[in-house]
Amino acid sequence: MDSDRRDSWAEGVPLWARMIAIVGIPGVIAIFLVYVGAGLLPKMARQSLETQSAIQRLQDQQAEHVRDTAAIVRTLQRICVNTATTAEARERCFQ
Repeated sequence: MDSDRRDSWAEGVPLWARMIAIVGIPGVIAIFLVYVGAGLLPKMARQSLETQSAIQRLQDQQAEHVRDTAAIVRTLQRICVNTATTAEARERCFQ
């Protein structure tokens, strides 16, 4: 008889209301947060990998730019030295 009374209260009650009655409001909130967090973790991991690869590409581009700029500076210094008419003018090419 007691088991019938225990089960009869749940008849016609929506599932979400039964969950609240069984685990309580804090339990439902915790379960919901775990569910949402578990869904967000793969997205966050994918975004992290995409960000890391973008950073790596930018670092590679920056290093290439630095190499290109250094080559241009050396070329300009050579031109400056070749066109300088005095020793003092040649010294200014490297400042």
